[in-house]
Amino acid sequence: MRQNVPLSTAMNTRKYHQTEGGSELLSNVLVQNLGCFGEEPLVEQVLNNTYVPPPGTSATTTDFLQACQYADNLQRPLDLPTLVWYWIIVKTWRQQKEATTSANQHIGHYKANMQHPTLSWLLFQRAEIPTISGYFPSRHRRCVALMIMKKVMSFSVDKQRTLSVLDSEFNHNNRSLQYEAMQSTLKIIQ
Repeated sequence: MRQNVPLSTAMNTRKYHQTEGGSELLSNVLVQNLGCFGEEPLVEQVLNNTYVPPPGTSATTTDFLQACQYADNLQRPLDLPTLVWYWIIVKTWRQQKEATTSANQHIGHYKANMQHPTLSWLLFQRAEIPTISGYFPSRHRRCVALMIMKKVMSFSVDKQRTLSVLDSEFNHNNRSLQYEAMQSTLKIIQ
């Protein structure tokens, strides 16, 4: 089994890092215009569909940038009062199933914290930092690659299934974001 570790590491690296280093959006010119995380002022031009990509930009990247414009009938999400948002987060953590695998702290720790008023308030504030500031802790940017057998007693590396296990808090934040996005989409459709 040990001899398969370098091979499985190489396969996972190739599988999960296939988009790195090849994105035209990370070219020097586009990073200067748009930033690595969409923090530069020209992003507003992309959202308003007035941005003119630099000469030599591929058709695929140009199409992508055009697809990033605001929808005509986009409704801005309502800013919920902090206390209302706090209770929504507490409720969703309390409903979370503990059977879900997670990296770092187990989901049970978060569920237990949500039973205590002070601990739940502190966890809520910490969890809101990425949402409010756009800064994501390093533990949110890592995952544990877990390899499991597709078939019983099949130890060949190319016959393994790779699962990416993310941080519990990161998963929960993504779930909340997905819910908000879906609710906004349904409002637009109706």
